[in-house]
This record gives sequence, structure tokens and C-alpha cells, in this order.
Amino acid sequence: LQGFRILIAFAVLPDDTLLALYEPAGNGRRAVWCGRSSDGGATWQTRRLWLDLGGHRHVGGKDANLLVLGDGTLAVPLCLWGGESAAEEDDGVAHAFVSEDAGRTWQRRGVIARAVRHVRMTQTTAGSLLACSYDANAKRVVLSESTDGAATWSAPLAAALPDPGPADLTRLADGTLMLTWLFQYNPDFELRTRGVRAVVSRDGAKTWSN
Repeated sequence: LQGFRILIAFAVLPDDTLLALYEPAGNGRRAVWCGRSSDGGATWQTRRLWLDLGGHRHVGGKDANLLVLGDGTLAVPLCLWGGESAAEEDDGVAHAFVSEDAGRTWQRRGVIARAVRHVRMTQTTAGSLLACSYDANAKRVVLSESTDGAATWSAPLAAALPDPGPADLTRLADGTLMLTWLFQYNPDFELRTRGVRAVVSRDGAKTWSN
């Protein structure tokens, strides 16, 4: 991929097109590029995405994921920072971005959470969007939900997880939600985690159990 530096997210679209969003090299986290392949990855078309950053100077999304929703809409969480306040300069504001034309253009939707990173999303069987984000300052995972296509999000709620690091959300084939996280995560040491733990929800994220 032209100028590739860091992968943000990847998905296979319903027509088997491969779509990759990535941060380019040498651009100071000021842009997102898109790579598209219709021949199984043999060749790629790449271009910069022109995104509404809402006055922020920087954009990034390492460890995010690209969702293909039930109606074909694409959704990805991206972190924006630099421009609103000094407090958000380093930690970022997570926004949802959506595309209704297979990733060619993107619209910025609501704020998922503030001062977070490592944002992941999934769609519940009821159609709502559920996001988990890592609050590195408080060392906690927070959950947010949107029932209007990412336009607005509920206030982030801390998940009751022991010693959590960055987390991920997955919807299983039977509709069960699985939340996994890095246990005893410490970014300051070479051995950053003591494994992965998981909880599941069978009621649309209302309750979680081992």
C-alpha cells in the first residue's frame, strides 16, 4: 500500500472488495488513507480520505476496526486530538465515522468517548452500536452505545473488569457479545500483559458474565 505506516482497520465488503484504512508514513498523524482491492489483494488503489476533523489537527485509529453494518453502511472509530483543549491534546476524542458509499466518502458522527484510545465497535442483534474504549489515565475500559446510527452515544460507563488493558468487542454467530481484554496490561514494560480474559453478554450488553 502506498506510503503505508500503521493499519487502522480492514474489512471484506459484501462484494468481496478488500478495504484497508491506514495512517501514512511521514505525515504526523494528520491524514487517513484508504486502500481498495477488487482482485483479492493482488493490486490496490490508494487515495487520501478527506475527513471532517472538527477543528482538530491530528487523526489516528491504531487498533480500531471497520464494521460492515446490516444495511451496508461502514463504520469506524477514529481518535481526534489537538485543537479543542490542552487536556485533549494527548488523549484524544473518539468519534464514529460512517460511509454509505463503500468507503469512498466518510461523515463524522457523534463523540463515542473522550480521553480514550484503542476503540473497538460491534453491532448488536437489536441493531445498536456498542463501543469499548480504553481510558489509559484511569486504567479502565468504558462502554458506550448508540441507537441512532452513531449520531449520538450514551455516556461512557466503566466495565467491571479486573486489571484491564485495551479491549475488543465481538458478536458471535448466536448473537452473544464477547468482551476480551489484556489482563494486567503495563505499557511501560516489555512483557505488557499476563494474558487475555473474556466475559460474555447474552442480553445486549445489559449484564456480563464469565
